[in-house]
Amino acid sequence: MRSFWALTISALMTIGSAAVADACANCKCGDPTLTLVGVEKPFAGRLRLSTDLSFRTEEHGDIRLGPRSSASDQRADLGLTFAPTQRLLLGATLPIVRRQLVQPNLAQEKVTGLANPELSAKAILWSDKPLRARHISGLTARLELPMSPERLDARGQGLSLDAQLDSGAWVSGLGLFYSFFRAPWSAHLSAEHRWSSVGWERHQPGASLSSSVSLQYQIATSLGVGLGIEGTLSARDEIEGAPVEGSSGAHLRTSPSLLWSPMTDVIVHTTLRVPVVNTSRDEETGVDLIAGVALDL
Repeated sequence: MRSFWALTISALMTIGSAAVADACANCKCGDPTLTLVGVEKPFAGRLRLSTDLSFRTEEHGDIRLGPRSSASDQRADLGLTFAPTQRLLLGATLPIVRRQLVQPNLAQEKVTGLANPELSAKAILWSDKPLRARHISGLTARLELPMSPERLDARGQGLSLDAQLDSGAWVSGLGLFYSFFRAPWSAHLSAEHRWSSVGWERHQPGASLSSSVSLQYQIATSLGVGLGIEGTLSARDEIEGAPVEGSSGAHLRTSPSLLWSPMTDVIVHTTLRVPVVNTSRDEETGVDLIAGVALDL
């Protein structure tokens, strides 16, 4: 527990002590909108550092077969994005996770460490004008690299799948996005298809199709509020080629958020992800609490 918070606090101090560029990012991209990492307007040379801290709970197992196991995650996502051109944004994320899993018999498994890093790219294929664009759209791509080792118990045996920090698989995604900017309003729409290779214990997560819609209103120059809706349709997982019953389903969440810029090129945000619909019998998630900071250099 102490090592987890020591790593995340160190990351926050690194971001907080970085030097700020001589001209603000909003000035360079020609738009005053406060934006989270991933939906910002790129400009050539834009560099962003970010740290997101999150807490979530979830339950695993088919409820018809008996009591479920419960898991709680504390997670820090250390991110870097860079725009080599005005139409391309590249990103990398390194997660640090502390997971505690409690089995129905009250046995516990605790793991802390680095999870799989992720690489991402966002390409703008169309905008209504080269500067101060109100409408932009394009493609997104992401790749999760299975670089994190399988976690073992004291006897050298692999921990249960639900206790692992990741799936141990290659996870790739390809999607579309559209963004609208007209101060004080902004809106973002996206859709993505994700699929995975085989991971730990010959387990292959099912392919998924997700979409999101978010709307943001900027109350003041340094303060914005937003509301999003996220939906996911997931196919059944497989273990050694056999389908896992109850693992497919639909998920729908709402995501209210608050953005605040205490100083130039620094954005602090908090987001709640509240589950509304879940048709999967194998997994049930609770409310996610996310707080983060992003710094433009």
